[in-house]
Amino acid sequence: MSLLDQIRGLGLDFDVVKCITVVEGYLVNESPLRVGRPGEELTSAIDLAVERLPDGRPYIPGSTLKGCIRSLAEQIARSSGYEVCNIFQHENRCTLISSALRLVTESVLERGEDVEINYVRNKLRSLERRVRDKEDLVELLSDLMSSQNIRELVNKINQMNIPCPVCRIFGNNELASHVTFYDALPKSSEVKADYRTRVAIDRFRRASRSGALFNYEYIPLGYEWNFKLHVRNISISKDETKQSKLLKILLIYLNIEGIHVGSMRSVGLGLVKLVDETKIIEYKVEDFMLKKVAQLEIRGGQIV
Repeated sequence: MSLLDQIRGLGLDFDVVKCITVVEGYLVNESPLRVGRPGEELTSAIDLAVERLPDGRPYIPGSTLKGCIRSLAEQIARSSGYEVCNIFQHENRCTLISSALRLVTESVLERGEDVEINYVRNKLRSLERRVRDKEDLVELLSDLMSSQNIRELVNKINQMNIPCPVCRIFGNNELASHVTFYDALPKSSEVKADYRTRVAIDRFRRASRSGALFNYEYIPLGYEWNFKLHVRNISISKDETKQSKLLKILLIYLNIEGIHVGSMRSVGLGLVKLVDETKIIEYKVEDFMLKKVAQLEIRGGQIV
């Protein structure tokens, strides 16, 4: 395997388009759904309204789906024994290694796979200032720079399982995402929202808080929402990489258990599931054309 192919296997493969995977189906909300508008001012009619399109239709933003599914991916990866980075940290192991691999790739493209390690070390020194206040990252960077040759350096990174499987799918501050989640629009042209009245609880008195009565809008259960996901360079039908396995179990989990999206999840709102017969179509690039290489379905908790 070439050095560039090794690096691409770690998630830094945006210099090529090996395959495109399209997942299309429907989500159904099996409990009331409430995806609220951020920073909304209170009104006399409805205090907390749901997110809507300009034409008035409620929808589930793709960013909401991606955030909830990424959180699930982190839990699954940890349960499988993998160390997962903290995405809220500006600098962590995954961002550092992603930057290092980008510099290694630049070196290989400039001077070939027999590039001198000193040339690569000089490039990596540009990362020292970024991590100087984090002892663990300083140690990690020093370990990489102590490599005797560039292939040893890449092998070290491969053995560390960095970037983590989650970042290889969803990206991080230094690595682009391999997945695109589209807004989930309602299948029905008429979605009728309802509202409820609640009162906030004073945690100290353990009783209702005075003057804290409010209304919130929600979508009743049973509606279907278009689900569309585009995946780049991760094959579900053939690959057995960490990122491919993780993506498969995420889709299966969505079909069997579903995920909670939106607000008020702790009281049971927002459970959505991926319905059976969701289609997975894979394409590969060949002779300047996209050719279909596989068509699968998600059915009964399996990809068939």
